[in-house]
Amino acid sequence: MRLVLTLLLAGLPLSTAAQSPPPRPQIAATRVEVPPRIDGVLDDPAWDRAPVLSGFIQQLPNEGAPATERTEVRILYDEEHLYIGARCYDSEPDRIIANEMKRDVASISTKDDSFAIVFDTFRDFRNGPMFIVTPKGSMHDLFVTDERQFNWDWSTVWDARTTVDEQGWTVEMVVPLASLRYDLGLAPVWGVNVRRSVLRKGEHTFLTRLPRELGVQAIGRLSAAADLTGLTDLARSRHLELKPFGVVGSSQDPAGGRPDADRFFDRGLDVKYGVTQGLNLDLTYNTDFAQVEADTQQLNLTRFNLFFPEKRDFFLEGRDIYTFGVPRGVATRNPNTTLLFFSRRIGLDRNRAVPLHGGARLTGRAGPYSVGLLNITTGENGSVPTTNFTVARVKRDILQRSNVGAMFTARDSPDADAHRAFGADANVSFGRSVRASGFLARSQAPGVSTGDMSGRAQFAYEGDTWGLEVDHLNVGPNFNPAVGFVRRRDIRANYGGFRYSPRVNRRRIRQVFFTADIDYTTGADRGLQSRSAAFGSSVESSRSDALSVTISRNLERLDAPFTIYRDVTIPLGGYRFTDAAIRLTSGPSRRLAGFVDYSFGSFYAGSRRSVMMNTIMKPTSHLAYSLNYEVNDVRLPSGGFRSHLVGTRIDYAVTTRLFTAGFLQWNSEAELGGVNLRLHYIYKPGSDLYVVYNENRLIGTAAPLVMDRSFVVKLTYLLRL
Repeated sequence: MRLVLTLLLAGLPLSTAAQSPPPRPQIAATRVEVPPRIDGVLDDPAWDRAPVLSGFIQQLPNEGAPATERTEVRILYDEEHLYIGARCYDSEPDRIIANEMKRDVASISTKDDSFAIVFDTFRDFRNGPMFIVTPKGSMHDLFVTDERQFNWDWSTVWDARTTVDEQGWTVEMVVPLASLRYDLGLAPVWGVNVRRSVLRKGEHTFLTRLPRELGVQAIGRLSAAADLTGLTDLARSRHLELKPFGVVGSSQDPAGGRPDADRFFDRGLDVKYGVTQGLNLDLTYNTDFAQVEADTQQLNLTRFNLFFPEKRDFFLEGRDIYTFGVPRGVATRNPNTTLLFFSRRIGLDRNRAVPLHGGARLTGRAGPYSVGLLNITTGENGSVPTTNFTVARVKRDILQRSNVGAMFTARDSPDADAHRAFGADANVSFGRSVRASGFLARSQAPGVSTGDMSGRAQFAYEGDTWGLEVDHLNVGPNFNPAVGFVRRRDIRANYGGFRYSPRVNRRRIRQVFFTADIDYTTGADRGLQSRSAAFGSSVESSRSDALSVTISRNLERLDAPFTIYRDVTIPLGGYRFTDAAIRLTSGPSRRLAGFVDYSFGSFYAGSRRSVMMNTIMKPTSHLAYSLNYEVNDVRLPSGGFRSHLVGTRIDYAVTTRLFTAGFLQWNSEAELGGVNLRLHYIYKPGSDLYVVYNENRLIGTAAPLVMDRSFVVKLTYLLRL
C-alpha cells in the first residue's frame, strides 16, 4: 500500500509552482502571395520572409538539455495551403540514418532520423494531425487523440520533398487546408510542436520541454505545445471529396466451389463530406478491399481464440473513436482481450471476404464530444445472409486527457436473430503518469437473460523509472457481443505488473529493466483456471539494441481435453510447468534489425522448445528484406510434433511514390502456403494504382492444390470540390 501511495503522489503535482508551467512559446505563421516550390531545397524567396524557429530542447536522452544538432523551422501559409520548411543541421551528415523511402512505414520514428510536426487545430489541448518525414522522403501521417492514442492508419492528402547535403538535410512540406479541420474564428490560435530525431545519438528534441518518460510519443502531449498565431483569412473549404474507383481482374476459389477462373469488372465510389468543421460523413458504395495485404499466419498452442488485426483502410481511418475501455495504444501486458467492437466481424467470414454493398460513417468532434456512427450492409456469401451492422459511439472530454463514453452495437439479418451489445466506459488521467480506466458492458441475444455482462477496471502508474499496473476483468459465460471479440468467457481475470527501469546512460547502455507480472484467472465459481508468474530483466542500448531474459511459472487447469495440434490432445486435469526465454534484439534503426528469441522448459505434462526470429535487412533505402520464422518442438505423452511458420517479404521502393512488395508464407500445421505480390503507385496525392496477385495452396499433398487465386488491378482517383 505504501508503494502505491508513493507512485500516486509521484504522478501528481507537488507544489503551486508545478501547477504553473512557464508561458507558452508564441510562433507566428507568415502569409505569402507567391508560395515556395516544394522540391526539398529551401532556396525560394518566400522562406526568407518567415521567422526562424530554433532552440530545440532535448527530451531524450538528457531531459531539458539543449539539442546537440541545430534545427531551424519556418511556417508559411496562403489561402489554401500550409507550408513547413526545416533545415536539420548535422555535424556528421555521412552518419544520418536514412533506411526508408516507402510511404507509411510502421513506427518510422524509431527506424530513421526524422522531422515531425503536430498541429492542435481546435486548440483543445488533446487532439490533432501529425506529419513525419525522413531524410530520404519517406512520409507518414497520423492522428493524435487524447494526447496518448496514435492512429497510424489515419491518412490525408499532403506532400513533402527532402534533400541531403553536406550540412545535414532539409525538408519542405505542403498541407492543403482542405486536409485539415480547424476553427474559422477571426484570429485562430493553433497548437504546434516539432520533433527532431537523431537516432545514432538516441536524441529526440522538441520546441517545448517534455518529460522523458513519455518516450518518442511525447509529441502527442498537445497541452505542452507552443501557440501558432497569424493564421488569418483562411479559406472556408466545402470539404467534399469524391473518390471513384474501378477494379478489373480474375479469381478462382476451388476450396469454395469455384474451380474455374472468373473474370470481373467492378466499380464503386467513396465520398467524404465535412458536415461541420469537426464532423466528417463518409459514404461508401460497393466497397472493395482488393489492395489489402494478406493476414500473417499464426500458430495457436492455446485453447483460446487467435486475434488478427484489422488491415482494411475504411475501418482503420477514425478507429480511435470506436476504442472501448482501455484506450488503444495504451501499454498493457494483460493477456486477456475483450472488445465490444471488432471491425473484422464485418465483411469477413472465416477469413473469406463477404461483399459490402455500402455504408455510412459519421466521425469527428462537436465541442467536447467525440462522435462515431457506423452503418454497413453486407451481401450474401454462401451460408452468410445479407446482414446489417450498426455501431454508435460517443465520448465526452473531462479534465485533462480524460473522458467518459458509451457504445452501442447491433447485428441484424432477416435470416437470423438480432444481436445487441452496449456499454459505458471511462478513462481518467491524474497528473503526468497516473491513469485509471474501466468499462461495464452487456450483450443481448434471444434466449439469454443471465451471465451476459462484462466489466473491467484498470489502474496504472507509467513513470520513466517505475511502473505499476493492476487490472481486473470479469466476463460472463454468455457475454457475446456479435460485433466484438472475446478471447475467454466465464472468467474473473486479475493481473498485476511491476517495472523498475533506471536509466544508466553510460558505456552505451541507456536503460535497464526489471519486471514482474502475475496473471490469476478463475471461473465465475472462483475455481482457479490459470495462473502465471513471470520475472524478467533486460538491458537496452542507446540504439535500442537489447538483451532480455524471462522466467515464467504457469498453472493451467483444464475441465475438458483440447486438441493442440492435429491428433495431439492434452487431457483434462491440472498442469504446472516452468519455462524460460532469452531474446536478443537489434535496434530498428540498424541496417539489420529485429530479434531472435529462444524459449524452453516444461509444457503441460511434457516439454517445449521454440525459436522465433523476426528480422529485416535494409541494404539500401530502396530495398528491404524481412524473414519471420517460428519453430516449436513439443513433446507430450499423447504425442509430439514440430511446427513451422515461415514468412518472408521483399519490399522495393522505386521512388517515394512507387512501391513493390512480395510476401510468401508457409504454415506447417495448416499445411498452407501463400503468396502475395503487390505494386502500389501514387500517381498524385490521394490517387492510387494497385496491382495485386494472391494465391494460397494446400502444401501437404503430392501436388500442391490451389485453394484460391486472384489477380486484381485497381485504380482510384481523388476529386476535391
